[in-house]
Amino acid sequence: MFPQGVKMIGSWVAAGTGKAFTVCEANDVKVLVEATFPYRGLRTFEIVPVIEAEELMKMAGSLT
Repeated sequence: MFPQGVKMIGSWVAAGTGKAFTVCEANDVKVLVEATFPYRGLRTFEIVPVIEAEELMKMAGSLT
């Protein structure tokens, strides 16, 4: 289901809502967008790129 370069970490379903949440790892968010594109007429996807808190703190420290 997932293209090369995408690693699925886990998947959860919110009981009673039909909403599914999948956590994936990829080096490029474009790969995730491309993977969901064929299904755009069947469901809605929300892709939220995140980074680890420690990495963010390092970035913030280098900006000061």
